[in-house]
Amino acid sequence: MDAKEVLKKMNENYFSVAAIRRCRKDENYEVGDICRNSFDWNYEKDESTFEDDEPVELSGTCGMRIENLENLDNEEAAEAEAKKLAEEEEKKAMNEMTFSFEEEEEEEEE
Repeated sequence: MDAKEVLKKMNENYFSVAAIRRCRKDENYEVGDICRNSFDWNYEKDESTFEDDEPVELSGTCGMRIENLENLDNEEAAEAEAKKLAEEEEKKAMNEMTFSFEEEEEEEEE
């Protein structure tokens, strides 16, 4: 699911906050699902205690909160999409220029 689909579902369901969460292999969520509780961090191993012999379950779900997504109107969403497409076109053009430059160098060496 891409960001536009998430935004659409948020608006359709009147959600005001989203969070990004790294899912484990056995997790599969859709927008609006309630995630299982998160687990404390093992600082010595620099990983979640989920895999530890004695996992420490927290009393809620952790995620990176993203706010104000619901405030984007259609015009702002269209502007963001246009900017994204322009950036992609610019990258494509830069790659083509680099490729052309490399071809010219190879021809000169022959």
